[in-house]
Amino acid sequence: LMGWKGWREFRNLPWEWRNLVFYSESGQDWHQFAGLIEQLNNQLGRRVCYVTSDPCDEGLARQHENYRAICIPPGLFLTIFFQVGQADVLALTMMDLGNLHLQRSHYPVYYIYLFHSMGSTHMVDHANSFDHYDALFCAGPQQQAEIRRREALKNLPAKHLFDYGHPRLEQVMTEAGMHRAVS
Repeated sequence: LMGWKGWREFRNLPWEWRNLVFYSESGQDWHQFAGLIEQLNNQLGRRVCYVTSDPCDEGLARQHENYRAICIPPGLFLTIFFQVGQADVLALTMMDLGNLHLQRSHYPVYYIYLFHSMGSTHMVDHANSFDHYDALFCAGPQQQAEIRRREALKNLPAKHLFDYGHPRLEQVMTEAGMHRAVS
């Protein structure tokens, strides 16, 4: 029932709410998205739709005039959301898009992957975990180099790579620095 309700709510959103869509597998992803969403909503005045599969996700409680949150739990309606969902941009931290049960939409959607790990793109993850994304927000230059090397070896189309950093680590470092300055 919750899946149907969430899918229906997303499908009925006016297009201006589907320009920038974020997808979160679990509430653990919120700290990866929160700062970016905050900046998009406030400094840039952009509307954001946040779709999560976790009914306990902190992102569901956020209130802002430029923000909408929807829960679509794992199952049939999440699969439908991915296969026929329409959006301009879909940002997520979920690896293996197009490799497992969650596929790219039949409609033209621009997919952005936000790394939640600073590690290698091929030492821990599947070699093809990032092949089906259009852009990657990389945590460091090592990830950019590895992605470019895989594209060359496998004759894959070049992705847009951004030097995004690691917001959670940067937040922790800032808080630690502020704490030391106060002590």
